[in-house]
Amino acid sequence: MSNKRLEFYKWDAAQYWNKEYKTIDWKAVHDAGGREKTVALAAREIDLFLFPTEEKIEGLITDTENNPFPTFSRDYVNHRPLTDYISDLETATVLDYGCGSLARYSIEFSKRFKRVYGIDISSEAIKLARSEVIKKERKNVVLMQNNGVNLPLPSNYIDFIFSNLVLQHIGNIEVNYAIAEEFLRVLKPGGVMRIEYLDGSARKDDLFAHPAEGSGITRDDLQKMYGDRIVSVSEETPWLWVTILKEE
Repeated sequence: MSNKRLEFYKWDAAQYWNKEYKTIDWKAVHDAGGREKTVALAAREIDLFLFPTEEKIEGLITDTENNPFPTFSRDYVNHRPLTDYISDLETATVLDYGCGSLARYSIEFSKRFKRVYGIDISSEAIKLARSEVIKKERKNVVLMQNNGVNLPLPSNYIDFIFSNLVLQHIGNIEVNYAIAEEFLRVLKPGGVMRIEYLDGSARKDDLFAHPAEGSGITRDDLQKMYGDRIVSVSEETPWLWVTILKEE
């Protein structure tokens, strides 16, 4: 990746999201119609993301009052339960990439996993998220401000990487490639990722967009980033949920 593009991403995206969190705080995330509803929705979503069933998916898709903007579709059931890959969640570590100001997914993960690392490009989001973690007394959650291109974690360290409503906003395909490379670096052999992208099949040639608009990811991009490590992809658009397994 060119230094110019990387520096733009590190500065511009951080500044953009800092402004968002300073002005509208938690509403910068998936707003289910109120703070309490948004937090409650996270618990239901994490249960689905870890252990997908047709009943859970149907319930969340049709519950438009509490989940007005579902970021998955009915074919998400094609992803297998996480316990098919990780036998003991209570001893496993999680990276929640793009934790936001509520740290809502990080907090939910902390109830099932040994340790959770919540990372966000926005220092303002991390500041707000820390107050949430302290309030909920989730001592196994570690929050860090980072752009994702140089994760402050050892190689082969994380059991499970999760990201929702984050990578879809990255307006530079080269940055997405760099983040994928970092994900694979910190993921343990035998570790798994479940991450969401925006479908970029109709993407234009300009791959250096506004930090909140996103360039989208094509199936060819996924192959270049993850290759044979991909075990399942949700085919319905506009969101692409991908499960990736790192070889032993």
